[in-house]
Amino acid sequence: EKKKWEPPIPTRVGKKKRKGADTANKLPAVFPTTRCRLKLLKLERIKDYMLMEEEFVINQERLKPQDEKNQEERSRVDDLRGSPMGVGTLVEII
Repeated sequence: EKKKWEPPIPTRVGKKKRKGADTANKLPAVFPTTRCRLKLLKLERIKDYMLMEEEFVINQERLKPQDEKNQEERSRVDDLRGSPMGVGTLVEII
């Protein structure tokens, strides 16, 4: 007797993990919905994560290398100053 073909068993257990930007940015749903200590603790934990993220972003901005800031300022000054050839032709005209 030949055995009937059976599909392989799934490797994961539980919910399928969704990928994408919307899952990363979405805040988790907090249950239970009624007022209680468990909900308070969960909301405090979410708040702590948000504060940590905000602090991290602020520190990254502060620790941004000076070279990049100087490079941005130089490019702005060069844009305002114009090209040397244009300045030279203006001087010759005057």
